Amino acid sequence: SADILDKKTQGPEKEGLKNYINIIRRSTFNLNKLVTDLLTVSNYSPAVLKKCCLAETTDKALELARDRIYLAGITVKKKYRAPKYINADEDKLKIALLNILVNASEAMAPEEGELILSIKKKGSNFVLKIIDNGCGIEKDQLEKLFESFYTQKEGGMGVGLSSVKNILEEHEATVKVRSKPDFGTTFILNFPCYDEQEGK
Repeated sequence: SADILDKKTQGPEKEGLKNYINIIRRSTFNLNKLVTDLLTVSNYSPAVLKKCCLAETTDKALELARDRIYLAGITVKKKYRAPKYINADEDKLKIALLNILVNASEAMAPEEGELILSIKKKGSNFVLKIIDNGCGIEKDQLEKLFESFYTQKEGGMGVGLSSVKNILEEHEATVKVRSKPDFGTTFILNFPCYDEQEGK
């Protein structure tokens, strides 16, 4: 459909639609890859952990969410720099981070959203915080957030954050969520640092 739309539009109209046509193409490609990855995860292949930069993996997850963030008019603030080495299965970790980013983008009002990502070292851990200024989560919902098949989304399956928790557990990582209705939500992820001496 995007290809046909591209061919049928001409002149100034085509230039105006070009960005949106490209978004459709990229999103279709990314969705196809994500569905394939999720089917592979559900089949279920154990995580293969190796030295990985948490900052770079976070950047890659942000890139996958780029079009959604752009269309929603969300401002992104990054408070980290590479390298931040952990043990990770990058493909699986990207899925987990992307899921959190998508939930955050959906919680924020169009053109008013602000997404803040920070990575700091705390002891032998790297702490990744993903903060949004969205609608927030009620306390009773917060307690069920990572349960399988629990969702507040219309048409949702309730497997997203449950999968996030499972992936993080494979990385020996922990996740905590702080939220206040009407003020936003913070996901706090703790990853053990990669040990250069032990090679793990």
